[in-house]
Amino acid sequence: MLIRVTQKMIDDGRKCDTRSCALAIAIQAVVKPEYTVEVGILLAWIAPFGKRCCSDSIENFLLPQVARNFRFAFDNGRAVFPFSFELPIPEFYLRDSNLQTAATNGGL
Repeated sequence: MLIRVTQKMIDDGRKCDTRSCALAIAIQAVVKPEYTVEVGILLAWIAPFGKRCCSDSIENFLLPQVARNFRFAFDNGRAVFPFSFELPIPEFYLRDSNLQTAATNGGL
C-alpha cells in the first residue's frame, strides 16, 4: 500500500510520539478506524483499537529505509518534507476507499 505523508501530517505530527508522529498519522489514514497504528524507529504496528501496539499487536511491518530516515529527522527537529513509501499492509486492515485506489494502481 502506498503511504503518503503530507505537509499537514508533518505539521500535525508530534515528535517522539509513536501514535501521533507524522508516519503514524499517514498509516492510520489508510487503516480501518477499528485498528490503532503505532510507529517506532524500525517497525510499524497495527492492533485492535484501544490496545497498545507494542504488546498487543496483531501485525508489524519493517519500515523501509526512507521512512526510518524520515522518523529520525522528524524526531530530532530537522527539516522534513512530504514523501511516499510502500508498506505491505494486508487488505483486511485497509479502509474500503484504499482498496479501490490500490486496485486502480496495480493491486496490493
